[in-house]
Parts: sequence; structure tokens; C-alpha cells
Amino acid sequence: MIQFDKLIRKVFPTRIQFKKWSLIAKASYIGVWLSFAGILFGAYSHFFPRENQALKMAEMEAFGTIVLLKVLENSSLCCDIKTGKFLVFLPFERELQINAKELIGTMPSSVDKSLLKFSFTTDPKDSIRIFNCNDIMIQDIDIYFFNNRKVFCSKPAKLDLRDPLEYCSLPLSK
Repeated sequence: MIQFDKLIRKVFPTRIQFKKWSLIAKASYIGVWLSFAGILFGAYSHFFPRENQALKMAEMEAFGTIVLLKVLENSSLCCDIKTGKFLVFLPFERELQINAKELIGTMPSSVDKSLLKFSFTTDPKDSIRIFNCNDIMIQDIDIYFFNNRKVFCSKPAKLDLRDPLEYCSLPLSK
């Protein structure tokens, strides 16, 4: 019992003992306890993690992009760029690759076309889509406009994909 009492006094000094210690001893004592608390906090954070902050930030960024699209949709440049309705016939290969910029109808001549990019999603790299027999119909496709790599607008374009020679009904050749 006496051994335990001495251990307690070394680990938790009385106020009188603490006042007698040098400044270095006091700083060391406080540092040891702060380190111990940091280790406990680190272990707790490791075994009981909070929700994924990166995922939460990605969701907030996607939400912000949608809000930004709705706010900037009424900008003059967005109103000046027109999408249209396009009639496309499916080729014999049964697949067709379409670039998003091909679905843009008219643009004012004052627009610097080198700064503009067009995409099917909010990712500027998603500018090409492949259409096949499953896509034969009239469909609204959202086209996103990027000015200097920042999304600033989206508009729907109509794509009327047809198979007039009925290539889709032919059996696949091996």
C-alpha cells in the first residue's frame, strides 16, 4: 500500500510539491500529460472515425455546382449560346460517337470559342458519348458549357437518333 501511495505522489504531485519544482520540471510534467492525452485522442480517432470528410466535401461541391448552374443559367452568354434539335442516323456499325460541341446550334460571333468547352456532365473531360441501338429515340441531353474550365451554364439539346435502314435488327456478324 505504501508503494502505491508513493507512485500516486510521483504521478500526481500535491500543490506544494508542484510549486517547489523548477520551471523545466513543470513543463516536462505538463508535456507528458499532454502527450498522453494526444495518444488517447489519436487512438480514439483511429478506432471510432468520423464520417468521411472528403466524401462530404465532394457532395457539397456537387451541390454548389448545381446551384451555380442555376444562378448562372440566366447569364447573357448562356442565353446567347443556343442548342438545337439534331437528327442523326445510326450507321451500319450500330454505334455512333458524338462530341458535345456538335450539339451546339448557334453562338454569337463575339464569343471567344477557344475558351469555351462543352460536355455531357459537369466534368469537362466528359465531352464524348457513344450512342448505340439502345439509344434510338428522341432524347433531351444536357450540355454543360465551360468558360475557362469553369462550368457556367447548361442547356438541353434534343437528339433524334434513328435507324431507318434497321441495322439494329440485323444479326451481329462474327
